[in-house]
Amino acid sequence: MEKPLVTDDSAPKETGLFRRAVSSFRRLSIQLAGGLWLTGTLLWLTVRDQLPEVAWLFYGLPLPLLVFFGGWATAFLPTERRKMRIAWLVVVLIQVGCWLNSTVVFRGEQSPAESATLLFWNVCRGYGDYESVGAEISAINADVVALVEATEAGQNENLWRKVCPGYEVTRLGSGMMLLHRGKKLGWEFGAVAGDCRYQVLDLKIKEQRFTLIVIDVKSDPRFSKKPSFDRLAELIRKYSDRPLMIVGDFNTPLESIYISRMRRRMQNSFEVSGSGFRDTWPVVLPVLSLDQVWGNEYVRFHQTENRWSLHSDHRPVVSTFTTKAP
Repeated sequence: MEKPLVTDDSAPKETGLFRRAVSSFRRLSIQLAGGLWLTGTLLWLTVRDQLPEVAWLFYGLPLPLLVFFGGWATAFLPTERRKMRIAWLVVVLIQVGCWLNSTVVFRGEQSPAESATLLFWNVCRGYGDYESVGAEISAINADVVALVEATEAGQNENLWRKVCPGYEVTRLGSGMMLLHRGKKLGWEFGAVAGDCRYQVLDLKIKEQRFTLIVIDVKSDPRFSKKPSFDRLAELIRKYSDRPLMIVGDFNTPLESIYISRMRRRMQNSFEVSGSGFRDTWPVVLPVLSLDQVWGNEYVRFHQTENRWSLHSDHRPVVSTFTTKAP
């Protein structure tokens, strides 16, 4: 007696389930990535971080991430939507061009012998241990060094005198330290409603006298940056009669609506004299330019380089400059 023929339908069923899962993933990824890309692009073209309610989204969607989400959504679009795919691809390529044009520059010039060198560095609460940070500072051999986010251990003046011999060391408070080879002629502490701390210092380095403002803006994206930049605008006007430099962790990218206000009377060192890759946070894959050096019309930047280091989540900013009398 012949046995009945048994057919196995499990393979077609598994294939069908797999195809439906892939289709669902594809549709969901297009909706998620495309939604973030379109929302971020709209913010960049309109209000940016002007409105506190959406500023956190603007900060969280820098151009590299927008390019990633836009490219992902474009790649997964159904093949029958050819015109939409071409349009999206064109926008993504424009964003890639804008990002590369602003972040990879070579504009430095030869620094004259009388120029001074400034180093700014967010040392990330001693993440890479202060002795190693001190060794890098000594290797850079800058004339003036401004540090922020130093813990109580990192605000020990004797520690920096030991690991960075040859510098005058001043504890500025609020996690800020100043190391320099010159004279400190004046010092003023300031704060803005809990949003930021700053120090105003009059320095004389290599026979050049200038005012230096060291600032650390609060990183919480839920808080408006407006009070901090309103105060900065006041300080820029107050010290406009002399060479003025502002250095710090602004926790605000250069594309911010508030940074555009600074450009009216100040110049960013990397934008006018930078060489290499601009963005400073986070190491190893920086996507935001949070660490910045600015100067007014009486400061000329010759070379600016954002160095690479694993001793902090922020890259150190090194800039050579000269000043002129008003």
